[in-house]
Amino acid sequence: MTHAAAEHYRQIFDRRTPEQLRTLSHLKRFMERLVGDEEFRRALAEAIATPRAVTERYGINVDPMEVLPLWRGGYQQYRFKPESAPWPLAVMWDEYLREMMRHRDLLRDEGADVDDQSSLSCLARAANPALQ
Repeated sequence: MTHAAAEHYRQIFDRRTPEQLRTLSHLKRFMERLVGDEEFRRALAEAIATPRAVTERYGINVDPMEVLPLWRGGYQQYRFKPESAPWPLAVMWDEYLREMMRHRDLLRDEGADVDDQSSLSCLARAANPALQ
């Protein structure tokens, strides 16, 4: 990894508080389940009134109602827009994704090897679970 890419990556995490890092780790777990676990997606869809019970069952400390633009179809139109302000955790996740994609671009532009680039290709899928 080049110096610029390494420094950028380090700053992604250094600029956040421990609480923000914990929140991001739970958001990441939520998104991993959302993208990779059909049973989780089905449980969320069925628990319209109580989606928090689903995340609690999976040990994920995220209230799905606080991240609606990340998973509920009618709300995805607000992602990456000022209208997403009512969902600050979704905004936090999208900012993190933007930073990670910038890191990917730095690796690509500075000549990272193919293995590094392919390991980051999952970022695009995480940015938009509908691509699955």
